[in-house]
Formats: sequence, structure tokens, C-alpha cells
Amino acid sequence: MFTLTSKIALITVLCFAVSVRAQPPDNRPAGRPKNCSPALAFFDDTLRASLENLAPETVFRYNEREDLAVNFKSRKFMLHQLEKDEKNPKKGRYLEAIESNSPDAEGFYLGANSQDATGWSFREVKENSETRLYWKVRTWEALVRGAKGNQEKLGVWCTFGPLISPQIEKAISDAFAATQKRYGLPTPPVILEPSMAEVESRLLMRLRDLVPIEKLETIRDNPTQARIGYLSRKFTVYYSRPNGEFSPNAHEELGPTGKGFVIELQKGDVYVNGGARLFTEAPEKLELHQEPYWARQQWHFDMDAKTAIYCDVKFGRALDAEVVKKIVQAMRDAGGKQ
Repeated sequence: MFTLTSKIALITVLCFAVSVRAQPPDNRPAGRPKNCSPALAFFDDTLRASLENLAPETVFRYNEREDLAVNFKSRKFMLHQLEKDEKNPKKGRYLEAIESNSPDAEGFYLGANSQDATGWSFREVKENSETRLYWKVRTWEALVRGAKGNQEKLGVWCTFGPLISPQIEKAISDAFAATQKRYGLPTPPVILEPSMAEVESRLLMRLRDLVPIEKLETIRDNPTQARIGYLSRKFTVYYSRPNGEFSPNAHEELGPTGKGFVIELQKGDVYVNGGARLFTEAPEKLELHQEPYWARQQWHFDMDAKTAIYCDVKFGRALDAEVVKKIVQAMRDAGGKQ
């Protein structure tokens, strides 16, 4: 005969056993934090599945900050970091070499994290690519939905060796795209400041007499910066140095194709550079600066004593000279005081 106490004890043990069996198995990869962001965990799982056959030697781990780190054929390099002069960005010096974990020719090194971004006014899914010495670097950023319905920023950065397999690079890009599609938040429209919106509107009104309005692309990067493109696309560009040499580092930049143009407008302070304005006022005589992919001209329109609209215009090399003159005149009209 069981006593009342022993019956209660037996029931308690049985209930505990049932509850343990009812809990789902913990299928988290080794090292992944229990409170890992759903978006980061999904990116991790998607990337592991994609690379299982493409790069089976890939090593996944989480560091002490709970960031995801992924290595494939990486090794130690001795690198000199560049310290730029705060007063003159064109000057600087290289520091002593430090040891850095970077990919070999066919490898990659990836880092990813997700952090709370409540209240951030992040505008769009961002992707960037640039070349640095031995490697190509790509970064991705997007706002995603957190575990508690909060807003988080998912960031991924990856350094690729020069002989990286295109399939591996695509797998990483696709994993981020799939994560953004599942957890991404809608992008709020950028609203320009009133003065910027007025200049943009006046310029579009004048440009529609030169090119089909439906082919004009407007990009609003933030409330004080906008771009207008016609027959434009992204280019990989190397900066030209004052001595005529090209920088070893490349970056992506929106530019015009042969008969296109790109107009960049940015509102800012009345810059002073050694006692002179950074850009000249809109010149009466058109003098274009020839660059490898396009011709360029820069100038400013004063809004008042303290602020100005700075213009950076790129013209395609096959664009008719008369059209170029009309675009410049349209900008003069749009930027002038009404």
C-alpha cells in the first residue's frame, strides 16, 4: 500500500518526466547563444545548408560578443593599418604591422551580428563592395524583426580572396537576401527637407523637357541628399590621386552609361577650404573634368548665408554636347533664387 506522501511523490516524478519528454529537442548548432536573434539564426542556418557541399571545410563559431564568425581557408596575415590625418584626409601614415585573420586566395572570412535598432531611421537595404589590397570586401545591412517584435539591424561583412568561387560568393549573398525577405521590415520613404524638395522638384520639371520623365530615377539617400539618374548603373571605380596614380582600393559608385547622366545634390554648410569655397558657383563657361568612365563637374548654389546645395554631376561620354549644356542650364534655373 502506498501512503499519501509516496503517491504525491510518484505523481510529481511522473509529471516531471512527461514535461521533460514534451520539450522539443535543442537543435541549435554548437556555440550558438540561446537568445540569438531569429534573423541571425536564420542567416546562419541558411548559410550552413548552402555551403555544406560548396565548402564543407567551413568553420562556424560565435565569439564572446555573440557575433557569428565564419572561416573558410583563412590564415594569419601581417597588415599595416592606415591612420589618416584628421585635418587633411588626403594625408596619413601607416602604423606598425599587426597580425590579422584574413582569407587565403580561395577563401573568405565573414562576420555577422544583429543589434537592437529601436528608433533608428535606417532607410534601405544597403549593400557595398570595395577592393582592398589582396581582397574584395562586401557588406550588407538591413532592418529586421527581432524576437520581441522590436527593430534590429542585421549586418554582414565578408572579405573574399581574389580567387573565391563565384558560387560561394552567391551563396552568401543569397543567404542574406533570404533572411531579409523573411524578417525584413518595410522601408519607410525618405522625406526631403523643404528646401531640398523644392530644388529637386524644380530640377525634375526642367529635365522632363530633355529626357523621358518615366526613365528618370530618383534616389533619396537621406533628408538632405538626393540623386537623379538617367540611363545609369553601378560602376567599380578606383580613386584618382593628385599625382595621377590610381588608388589600389576600389568602390562601387552610381554613374551614367554612354548617353546618361547622374546628378547628386546635397545640402550642407557653406564650406570653406583654405579661405575659399569648396566648389565654385555654377560657371558660365562649361569646363568638364574628364574621368575614366564619364565627365564630371561640381559646383554649389547658395541657399542663404550659412547653407548651400552642393552639386556633383556626371555626364556619359556619348551624351550630346547640346544636351549637356541644357542640363547645366536646367540646374542653374532650379538652384537659383525664385
